[in-house]
Amino acid sequence: MGIKNKVGIVVRRPSAVIEKLLRMPVPGCLFSDRSAVRIYYRLRFKKAINLKNPKSFNEKLLWLTLHDRRREYTRMADKSEAKNYMREIFLSRGLEADCIVPTIGIYDSFNEIDFGKLPEKFVIKTTHDSGGVLICNNKKEFDMERARKLMTKNLSYNYYWFSREWAYKDIKPRIIVEKKIESTESVPKDYKIFCFNGTAKFWYITHDRGADTKLDFYDMEWNKIAATQRYPSSNYEVEKPECWGEMVRYAETLSEGYPHLRVDFYVDKYGKFFIGELTLTPSSGLIPILPEKYDDEFGEYIDLSVADPG
Repeated sequence: MGIKNKVGIVVRRPSAVIEKLLRMPVPGCLFSDRSAVRIYYRLRFKKAINLKNPKSFNEKLLWLTLHDRRREYTRMADKSEAKNYMREIFLSRGLEADCIVPTIGIYDSFNEIDFGKLPEKFVIKTTHDSGGVLICNNKKEFDMERARKLMTKNLSYNYYWFSREWAYKDIKPRIIVEKKIESTESVPKDYKIFCFNGTAKFWYITHDRGADTKLDFYDMEWNKIAATQRYPSSNYEVEKPECWGEMVRYAETLSEGYPHLRVDFYVDKYGKFFIGELTLTPSSGLIPILPEKYDDEFGEYIDLSVADPG
């Protein structure tokens, strides 16, 4: 990229340049977590964040990243260790633990993976960040070079610097290969249930992920909520899975004692549910929920008195 193009990007998208600098450890370390959060929020929401008396969902999520720092959060954010954490919780409550997405292997580098021993279908991603997931439906058609570049790149950075989510700071970067959940679609729908100290309050589902992604919010009575976040709503009718009651039960069990926890589910073509990940700070607390009134309404569910500095 030439100098003129670089200057052009700075002029056209100064906020993107500032965010990129904050995400680099060397310039980023000049700013405290609190200062960085204030800058990120100002850039994304075009207004100052209220950290003294947070009201909205996103404000409270960011307040929690600064003030609720329990040691178990690192386990919960680690895509491998979270499975052990969930298994311990379920077994201690007398619940079955076969709903956790099976792990095929854990690797410190891409070169350690013996693809010849992997099944025909699998999911590959890194354990210490968000996104960067690749799905293999056919090993003969799998873009190995793309996977190598993405996994190697992701292993090279600490996701904590992305938005100062403290839970990610001490996760060891690794690659995890998981069983692909068989669905009637190439990418299974994911049901994300938002819980608050043991009570589920709302959820959302994504459609057509990766192609023309759509996102629909619902309350727990299965009524669509007219809120959007990053993606537009759909006009799809969503059929309630027969296992929905059990999904809610498992999500609420995992969230007991925490101000907020989102539990992410898949349902396979046989009607069985699986838990993929636990999410403490959805969208890093930096994606506006619109109309703004829903950001405030969702924020009412978070009781900050439940927070624990760890």
